[in-house]
Amino acid sequence: MPEIKIYKSWWKAIRLLLLSSPFVVLSIIDLLKKNHVMSVWFSWFSICFFGLAMLMGVFNLLDRRAEMILNEQGIFNRQTYGIFNDKKNKGFVTWESIKDAFLIAYQNRSPQGIPTSKQKFICLNLDREAINNLGDRSNKLSKKLGLGDYNIPLANLKNFDEQKFIELVKTMSICDFSQKQQLLNEFKKQL
Repeated sequence: MPEIKIYKSWWKAIRLLLLSSPFVVLSIIDLLKKNHVMSVWFSWFSICFFGLAMLMGVFNLLDRRAEMILNEQGIFNRQTYGIFNDKKNKGFVTWESIKDAFLIAYQNRSPQGIPTSKQKFICLNLDREAINNLGDRSNKLSKKLGLGDYNIPLANLKNFDEQKFIELVKTMSICDFSQKQQLLNEFKKQL
C-alpha cells in the first residue's frame, strides 16, 4: 500500500527565525539602554510579536510530522485536519468525492492596493456529500475568496510541483484501486 508523505520545508522555518531574531535583539538592547531609541511600548510589542514568530519558526523547524499524506483512500492535509465529521475518514478527502482540482495564486493587497504577499492554494471541488461534511463557515468564506470547496495551502510544503500534483488528483479521482497504487508509486518516484 503506497503512501506518499509530504513534509514542511525546514528552510522556510530557518528563514522565519533569521528574519525575526534581529527585531527581538534590537528591541531588547533598546529596553536595556537608558536613552531609548524607540518607545518602550513599541519595543515590548516588537519583542512579543517577533518573539512569537521565532517560536513558530522553532516549532516548524522541530516538527517533523507529515504535512500532507496521499494514499489509495484519498488526501490527508494536516492543516485542515478534522473538518470532516465522518469518524472512518476523519481528515481525509476521498478520491471519489473530488470533482475538479485547480491551482490559485491568491494575491493579498494593502488598503492602498499594493501587493503584499502571494499565497498558493490547490483547490478541490467536491461532490455534494463531501461538501455537506464541511463546515458552513469555511465553505462560505472559500466561495467569497473565489477558492474551491477544500483548499490545501502550499506555503510550507517543500519540493512540491503543483501541476504534477493537480494531474495526479484529477487522474486518481476517476481511476480504480489497482491504478491508484500504480499512479502513487510513479508520483513517489518523481518526488
